Amino acid sequence: MSLPTEWIAALEARWPGVRAVDSVSHQGEDGADLLLAAACLAKDPRALAYLDALIVNEVRRAVSPLDTTNALVDEVTQLVRERLLMPPPRLAEYSGQGSLASWIRAVAVRLALNAKRPGAREDAVEELPETPLADADPELALLRSRYRESFRTAFAEAVGTLTPRERTMMRLTALDGLTCAQVGQMYGKDASTVSRWLSSSRAVLLEKTRQILSHSLALSPSALDSLMRVADSELDLSISRLLESTID
Repeated sequence: MSLPTEWIAALEARWPGVRAVDSVSHQGEDGADLLLAAACLAKDPRALAYLDALIVNEVRRAVSPLDTTNALVDEVTQLVRERLLMPPPRLAEYSGQGSLASWIRAVAVRLALNAKRPGAREDAVEELPETPLADADPELALLRSRYRESFRTAFAEAVGTLTPRERTMMRLTALDGLTCAQVGQMYGKDASTVSRWLSSSRAVLLEKTRQILSHSLALSPSALDSLMRVADSELDLSISRLLESTID
């Protein structure tokens, strides 16, 4: 498949001198960055130089809100280089949904947080917690016990409908304990904007979970309301466990 001419033009404008590699299979929004990533994987020296400059810049932006001393900058910069380019190269997973710079910044944030936590693991957690719903009262305890597996399946499916940015922000706040202001620094937004994004994502997540459950379970509206009320109260725990080590 030939490359879109607008992608090639954008590559020449943004990354002059980089050779377009006709092996890009993604249909992402950012063709120029996709072509840069493909050229890096093909060992194009000019592309690799541009990538390294991006890594240095984005690591500094990612680490600064987490470590004001910048003691982690050099360490995380090297970790990101290795993660993106050493086999198997994580750079091959970049899909063009959003800029390459913001994608690198998300990788850097995760590596910086792991570096600050001795013994931290990056293994993806594939399952929801065994008890994602609290035993608020006997009726709700019964609902939790009876429909635990259905909830876990529905919630995991609902999380999959979120955008990469939504999943990253929910993980950073629910799991890693970052404030809206810290996350905002990474995205160039203020805390109130991040707070609105998170509230919207949370509402979408709960509504999607409810829709899935309403189709899969024969519950009365009141029983479904009760189940979702407890799900809302335990949402942060479920998000933390499900998204613990994924990077988009």
